[in-house]
Amino acid sequence: MPKRPPRISIWWLSAIVFLALASILLFYDPAEGRARMVVSRATSWAVGPLYGLGKSWNRLGARLYERAAAFRENSELKEINMRLLIDKAEFLLIQKENETLRRALKLQEETKQALSDADIIGAFNEGREEYLILNRGSAAGVSEGSAVLSPEGALVGVVRTVSSETSTVRLLASASEHLTVSILPANVNASLRGDNSGEYVISLVPADAPILIGDAVVTAGLNDNIPAGIAVGAVAAVGESAAGSFKEIRVKSPVEVLFLDRVLVLLGNH
Repeated sequence: MPKRPPRISIWWLSAIVFLALASILLFYDPAEGRARMVVSRATSWAVGPLYGLGKSWNRLGARLYERAAAFRENSELKEINMRLLIDKAEFLLIQKENETLRRALKLQEETKQALSDADIIGAFNEGREEYLILNRGSAAGVSEGSAVLSPEGALVGVVRTVSSETSTVRLLASASEHLTVSILPANVNASLRGDNSGEYVISLVPADAPILIGDAVVTAGLNDNIPAGIAVGAVAAVGESAAGSFKEIRVKSPVEVLFLDRVLVLLGNH
């Protein structure tokens, strides 16, 4: 029975052949080039997609980084803008308070009456009567009949009820409010009554009185606690009465009551 060649010899022979081929591929230039070409062709199907995938991941990473940086920058800008808005609001409030104080001092000199500022804390209507509620009352020197002005110095209404800490103002535009006024520059005195929504009516003005649209209407100083010369409004329309011997005049207040949050109250003579 013939002997089988030992397996170890076959393994050694295989190892020698492998080493020889590897040496040729590594150190023999023509073979090395061909080997690289074979390997390149054999692996191109996998390397190409992997390379493209790597580039896509790089682009995606770059975009994500740019978006994250833009998001951080946008958040910082929003925070800066919010701080600026808060600072601006605080500045405007201080500016508004300073302007109100300056006007109050000027009005105090002009009217020779003490003044108190007051916040509007409520409002209500009773039919055609319009009211404001203030956070100043008798403890601050407010009394019934005190004139109430806008921060700009225009007449808004008259105090009608007072408690220790609050007071109720009936607006001059209420139907039951009446006031003697003077129309300038014609210097014609007449009675004004409220007609709601910041409008007034002046009746029984002589037909020959030279009244024009835009003429100023001010207090005549003939009502208790209301000095002369306080702005009431401006002539908005001029018409004739039914009889034709008098003029019917409509007056518009310069005050937008809906936007008021603070007023000035005349407390009386010094």
